[in-house]
Amino acid sequence: MPAILFAAMALTQTVYAPADVPKNHWAFPAVNAMFKDGVLRGYPIPAKPMKLDSSAKFDADWAMTWANGMMKTGVLAFDPRGFGHARKISNYEFAVAVFAVSDGLRQRSVDPALLRKDRGLLPATVEAISRARLELVELELNPAAMVKSINEMAGYGGAFRG
Repeated sequence: MPAILFAAMALTQTVYAPADVPKNHWAFPAVNAMFKDGVLRGYPIPAKPMKLDSSAKFDADWAMTWANGMMKTGVLAFDPRGFGHARKISNYEFAVAVFAVSDGLRQRSVDPALLRKDRGLLPATVEAISRARLELVELELNPAAMVKSINEMAGYGGAFRG
């Protein structure tokens, strides 16, 4: 009787561990418990890969909000006497900032704890790439490859998940 009760409890156990940890793996119970207790946290996987939005337009106010947010999180470092005080960010300053963030993410120089804490960082960066795509192309950069790299970090074709 205890064996049947234990088996029934195991079948109804809530799964907290990420999908890439098989239920039949020897460490599953420990991993599941650590996710349940908040000791471990993975990276969020969007419902589908993020895409470059070809209809997105540059907007200086949105760009300033994005750039200031990235500076506050420490993902983007710029001279504080630069844009954002007496004047708005230009299209090309924004494109350079977008590239700096994207490249930092690609090179894994961004603290993984920050990605776990700020779940909107990757989607916001894809939106920024979309808004700066024309300038990025003029600077001979590849916005589609930048978005692909971010999708890999989010778990689409890469191994950067938690």
